Amino acid sequence: MVRAPSAVGDNGGVTDPRDDSSPAEPAAPAEQRVRIRRAPKLSVFMGLGAIVGVLVSLILTSTQKADPSVGFAATAGYFAIYGVTLGVLVGAIVGLIADRVSRRRAHYVVVEHEVVDLPDEADEEPALDATAASATPTSAEIEPGTQADPASGTEPAADSGDEPRSR
Repeated sequence: MVRAPSAVGDNGGVTDPRDDSSPAEPAAPAEQRVRIRRAPKLSVFMGLGAIVGVLVSLILTSTQKADPSVGFAATAGYFAIYGVTLGVLVGAIVGLIADRVSRRRAHYVVVEHEVVDLPDEADEEPALDATAASATPTSAEIEPGTQADPASGTEPAADSGDEPRSR
């Protein structure tokens, strides 16, 4: 029987992941069978349906003679409301059909779940060595009269001054 939480911070008898009283040995990685598929985004289908609905309503409105007392813009706007609504509905239905088709084309793979414990930040501070630093010097690091060679990643070569400069 699971007890209900009685206070803030009480997790109701569920194992607390912050609890350090768990065994030090990690459990063996568990294998799981999962389904991989490409799921369509329904919002894209609904958005495209709304755009198509507006276009269809504008085309249908423009083919009919507009009432002179109301005008074309008001009539087109009124029917665009219905066009957007029907377009979103049709787009959602097409998206759901595409989702159903993607479920049929899904394939299954076996995955292995591993838990990797990272060292605490306070215990070990990563050291920055010279190889981790930027190999190409910045413009502030290059002295006037020198050129950096970004291809080799070495220090800037000093200008010998024998050759004339072109500016």
